Amino acid sequence: MSKSNYSEAATLDFWLGGAAAPTRPTTRYIAFHTADPTETGATAELANTGYARTAMTFNAAASPGGTATNSSTVNMTMSGAAGTVTHFSIWDALTTGNCLYVSAALGTPRTYAAGDTLTVAAAAITVTED
Repeated sequence: MSKSNYSEAATLDFWLGGAAAPTRPTTRYIAFHTADPTETGATAELANTGYARTAMTFNAAASPGGTATNSSTVNMTMSGAAGTVTHFSIWDALTTGNCLYVSAALGTPRTYAAGDTLTVAAAAITVTED
């Protein structure tokens, strides 16, 4: 995963005393995309009926190495056809908000139809700072 443009600037402002120190989000949400979300995270997010970003939690970061994994399993049942999910992103809000991280292409994209459940197992996502 890579930081979004927002997260890159917020990290620099936080650690180096920039003009606007970011506020830590109280909840993080996973969003799913049908194409590369780009560094803004705003491209090709699912828009099918009933879709909404889903809250998720993360374990404390490991040091050395600077990695954190998701501590919760995410299950999202599609109420409408979603298309082929190829990427995901992590956000600080259920709607709009700021994209924090964006994924590379998934190793195995999957097509979801109405009634299918998209599942992300605990520890399936690793965010790395290097």
